[in-house]
Amino acid sequence: MLQNYPKVPPKLPGVKHTRTANSSSLGADSLDKLLDDGIPFPSIVAVDERKSRQYSRTLTRLFIAEGYKTGQKVVIVSPRVGEADKYVDAVPIEMAGGGGVKAGVAGTSSEELKIAWRFQSAPKIDSSIGGSKAAKFDLAKSLSREEVEGSGLVATHHVRTYAGLWTLLEAVLTSREADIHSPDTKHPVRIVLNEIGSPLFADSDGFVPFLVKLRAFLLQSTAVIMLTYDGAQLSPSDLNTIQTLSDSILVFHPLADANKSVEPPTNANLAGRLEVLKQPRLYGNSLSRPEACDYSYKESRHTIEIRKLHLDPEGEGFDTSSVAPLLPEMQQLGVLADDLED
Repeated sequence: MLQNYPKVPPKLPGVKHTRTANSSSLGADSLDKLLDDGIPFPSIVAVDERKSRQYSRTLTRLFIAEGYKTGQKVVIVSPRVGEADKYVDAVPIEMAGGGGVKAGVAGTSSEELKIAWRFQSAPKIDSSIGGSKAAKFDLAKSLSREEVEGSGLVATHHVRTYAGLWTLLEAVLTSREADIHSPDTKHPVRIVLNEIGSPLFADSDGFVPFLVKLRAFLLQSTAVIMLTYDGAQLSPSDLNTIQTLSDSILVFHPLADANKSVEPPTNANLAGRLEVLKQPRLYGNSLSRPEACDYSYKESRHTIEIRKLHLDPEGEGFDTSSVAPLLPEMQQLGVLADDLED
């Protein structure tokens, strides 16, 4: 889909500017690669994690750390009391240059994979995404709260209504340093909105108007927004709104406990399946052909691992009913057009 984004200034910290695109990192090279070299700037990236918040929290930590490292301002908003403040204590430190843990391969050196004898002579395939690069941040170590607060880059808020949330974000997006029409020096802003669409917000009828206004004002600013939510808890209409207005969508499908204990033992090492439900919209006529494959995810001590998903060769004992793709659902909701008949 062709999208005409505003011409943001070419010199913004943490924003890669080319002739046809402006992009920024999510904080993990593996995820940037899945989204075709990062997320568009400005844009909305949606993280849908079903039945859990563990990995959406991890992505939020990396998203915040990337903004902090590059000198961008970060605004964290949550409907839970004290939730946003917890991220200030959990900003992961940057890996030492060249000495970090390689994303997607952490821990495999001490674990020999058990495979059927007839496959032992086959060449080994590197299934990691961006595995040749070291992870950017170490999830096991965090910056001190004093250092983060002293930078003046990170602000936290507790808001439980969409009306109050819009009042806050309207001030941020229309500020002189974020509004692209302002003559003042511009500064990029990263905004984290946790548990959007949840019952924790008191005025549920304000959900759709809030997202529509947010999208309109965002495209006239130097900001990028990460939304986290549980799609299984949203109504079809609310889920459709998020999926329509977001530029990139990552869906984390956790494996059922029964699946984790099934042979082969590699299934027990997976936390679930990652679905890239929506790729970033295109800036121009440059070609983009994402690889057609499924991905798995898990969190090691130091980083989040994204791998190409290789299913059991025997095809036995792996129940995929809980991780069915959402693409047909999006077609029914009208987000994607049905295939044209001949």
